[in-house]
Amino acid sequence: MKGFLGILGMILCLLAVSPSMAEEDRVQFLIRQAETAISQDDIEQTAQYLMEMNELFYGLGTEQEDIPGKFSMTNYQKELCLDRKATALLFTPAKIKRLQHIARVLADGLVHRKEENEPYVHVILECTQDNGDPVPTAKALREGFSWVKKLNEATIEEAHAMGQEYEALLEQHPGDFFYDMLNDSVDIRIRYIREEEERREEKKRYPKGRFYQIDLVNKADKGVLAAQLEVARGIETGTDFRQHNAMAYFWYKHALQNGGGDVAQAGMDRLHPHLWEGDFQLIDMWTEEGRRPYQPK
Repeated sequence: MKGFLGILGMILCLLAVSPSMAEEDRVQFLIRQAETAISQDDIEQTAQYLMEMNELFYGLGTEQEDIPGKFSMTNYQKELCLDRKATALLFTPAKIKRLQHIARVLADGLVHRKEENEPYVHVILECTQDNGDPVPTAKALREGFSWVKKLNEATIEEAHAMGQEYEALLEQHPGDFFYDMLNDSVDIRIRYIREEEERREEKKRYPKGRFYQIDLVNKADKGVLAAQLEVARGIETGTDFRQHNAMAYFWYKHALQNGGGDVAQAGMDRLHPHLWEGDFQLIDMWTEEGRRPYQPK
């Protein structure tokens, strides 16, 4: 295992290990130090703390190359499963609750990196006690994946509700690394939902693209007859542009002068009865000043 997910995975594994009473305080100290190092993005220092924990139990480091050659990652996880089974009854409710949050962080990272189907992950998930029940680490990771799936499918209201758990926990435990990570995951989901809603709304408002109007008007201004007629018709009918009779007449007039023929003349004839003297003055002014009048819808 390498990098951040490997470190989280190792913490998950080590929580299942049963240290001697003399080692318990040292292990808890190392776990707290590792969490602090992770929060500071100090991977090197984190690996050092985890290596010391590993040495207490297995004589192994935290990197793939530290695993003895006789072990593959999957076999290594199978060996750890024996410890998980042996120590399952030692998990207190507080340890199980903490494990659930760590497992959510690990599951979120695995899903993000599309590693949830890696063989070593399945070995963790399939580690069971003799009665067939999943060991605490397996159960926590299963629930972690369920939590991530729920979050990734959540509506904005559901995501807000999920985030309330970590807002409350962070009030009780300010700066806690894992609570911060999960609260950030919820915030990212909420931002994603909002961005998707904005994209859908923009697609409804601009079915041909946000810059379709600008591109079309640029072409019309450069003398492209088809674009002039399309702009004129769009402004006349209120399609893709805000409806405005004088502006539509201006573009039909431009199109007529550019060879628009009967189509351009028919447009001018339709609009003429709806214009008043002030409109014609505006049209003359736009023409003299070289403007290209239109209004986005």
